[in-house]
Amino acid sequence: MGDAGFFRGTSTEQDSRFSNKEKKLLSKMKFSPELDKKVDFSSIKIDAIKPWITARFVAYTLYTLPA
Repeated sequence: MGDAGFFRGTSTEQDSRFSNKEKKLLSKMKFSPELDKKVDFSSIKIDAIKPWITARFVAYTLYTLPA
């Protein structure tokens, strides 16, 4: 038997047995209505938030570092 030069059958995207589990899970989850509101990021002053982000990042990484 010769090589056909291509794969036979279906790919995982075409096969319904291998669906996207994360997409299915997200569609079942319920989120609070506050998360439906759109945020205008052009009006956010990132310089005011950077110290808070840095402090939170450091706090989280200190707990996860091995001793």
